[in-house]
This record gives sequence, C-alpha cells and structure tokens, in this order.
Amino acid sequence: MTLVGLSTAQAADTTLTLACKGTASMKTSTGDSGDTGPVSMGLVVDLTTRTVHGFREQFTEIEVQLNITEVKEAILVLRGQLSGEMRSIMDLSGFMDRMTGDMTVTATQRPPVVFTKTYSLKCTPAQRMF
Repeated sequence: MTLVGLSTAQAADTTLTLACKGTASMKTSTGDSGDTGPVSMGLVVDLTTRTVHGFREQFTEIEVQLNITEVKEAILVLRGQLSGEMRSIMDLSGFMDRMTGDMTVTATQRPPVVFTKTYSLKCTPAQRMF
C-alpha cells in the first residue's frame, strides 16, 4: 500500500520514533499570557494507522493520541481531543514539518476554564531506549 504523498521507498518506513524538545506558551481568556516552560516528549508517528502516540499535556502528563488528518508533501496535519471526568474538553490541532521536524500543536481548553496553549517543538529521529 502506498500512502498519498509518499514515494514507494518512503512508504516502507511507516513508523517513526522521534525525540521532541521545545517550549509551550499559554494565553487565557482574560488576556494573560506567558511561557510555561520547557517541554520534552518522545513520539511514535505511525503513517499506516495515521496516528501520533506519546503527545502529553504539559502539566497533567495525560497522553493524547493525535490523528494525522492529512499527509502532504511537506507536512502532516494533526488533530486530537482530550476529555475526562474532571476536565473540560481540550481540542488539539497542529502540524509537523516533514523536512525540518518542526512541530506546532495548539491546545484549546473549552469552558468552564478557557485557555490556549501552543507547543513549539523540534523533533529528531530517535531509537527507543528499551
């Protein structure tokens, strides 16, 4: 099976393990904003199932599966959602640049607490430690 936008050689490498580091910044509905500190996470990109595993919300460490909604020549378009008993719903959307490894994901928290948090990450190929 060849995925749209991938050559036959690229399609053979359908699972990628990445180490990602960067920052996150948050903006609240009241207009307050600021850097929330460094972010580091390991991701597994599976082009066959069109998913990204390992993306974690910065403070709760809850993992959110991101779905690859589009595979383009230069980017992967990402979407996901986090919801739980004690939390409002958080929608996530973003992209990963297939050439540079730059990844931007914006998480938008719905009411009753409203904020947006933007993750800016640089991802590089990695191997699992164990």
